[in-house]
Amino acid sequence: MFSVSYRNIGLWVMVVSLSLMLLCGCGHRESAACEDEGDTIEMRYAENIRMIRRGDVVHVELINPWDTSKLLNTYDIEKPLSRSAVFSSVHCSLIDELGKVGCIAAVCDLEYIGVKGIHDGVRKGSVADFGKSAAPDIERVIDTNPDALLVSPFENSGGYGALEKLGIPIIECADYMETSPLGRAEWVKFYGLLFGCYDESVALFDSIECAYNGLRDKVNAFDGKAENPRVITDLITGSTWYVPGANSTIGILIRDAGGDYVFADRRGSGSLALSPETVFDMAQDADVWLLRYTQRTDMTCRELSAANTLYSRMNALKGRNVYGCNLEYSPFFEDTPFHPERLLMDFAAMFHPEVLPDYELRYFKKLAE
Repeated sequence: MFSVSYRNIGLWVMVVSLSLMLLCGCGHRESAACEDEGDTIEMRYAENIRMIRRGDVVHVELINPWDTSKLLNTYDIEKPLSRSAVFSSVHCSLIDELGKVGCIAAVCDLEYIGVKGIHDGVRKGSVADFGKSAAPDIERVIDTNPDALLVSPFENSGGYGALEKLGIPIIECADYMETSPLGRAEWVKFYGLLFGCYDESVALFDSIECAYNGLRDKVNAFDGKAENPRVITDLITGSTWYVPGANSTIGILIRDAGGDYVFADRRGSGSLALSPETVFDMAQDADVWLLRYTQRTDMTCRELSAANTLYSRMNALKGRNVYGCNLEYSPFFEDTPFHPERLLMDFAAMFHPEVLPDYELRYFKKLAE
């Protein structure tokens, strides 16, 4: 137990003693070495997190994904969280799936959250709405007094501003910086520890791993019986066509689903910012085109063709083999980070329908005329 002082727009709020259930360590941005003994919790795919059990405490080290010689943060988890503020929809969805939605006391960006229990809680007043994650309402944060803030870190962000002065532990959810699909999904074990459902989180990940690897192996066994289709993704934004690097999550998923990714030789793990002409030259003969977009009605082939003269010359569009994911209603970003096996099924069904003959696409659908 320790005391935390709060400041609210120049006024001191009374000092309250909190029995904090999660203590933030002091190893912020130090060497990534772990010297103390303990039982290491196995992480088979995740590269940016280490967890060591020492008696009743689990010591967690988050490796800085932008400089892996350093730590992003360290935590000692002794008791589970029960009243947390969660700043992203993907983590709200995961916590709900783990059966711990009742442990969410506040959220940001409510309009992007699809969890019914959270919307019900906001209407009833049991869940606070902090507003935008980029500029949360500090007064509401103080009034709610959550036991932790779950936020997504960014490189060179300059920290968390006023949030850092409140004395509330900040949990940096850096899972999105894992490049392999199963690497990010394996962070479910960390969230299981945070919310007191570790065994359930391990069982969940084991089922995800089994489904993912089983389908990948099935697709691999199919190689040679059919030619892998050439695949291109996404659309032009402004004057740039952003496509995933070959070692990104999407790039790996395309490969594991039996696709021949057009940019398989671009080994980056992030997004590639290319000129539309460069992408067209490389991808005009692609067999399958995967799009993600946001609009009230589903995109059609005619609409896509009219949007840009380069689009109308793409073989995938000419062959009517374009699949779109409408983010206006699809839970793509909420589901797939921790369920890559579901996205792999969509990809495999689009690339090699013979492998999953009775499968109905979950996130994508073929564009109508």
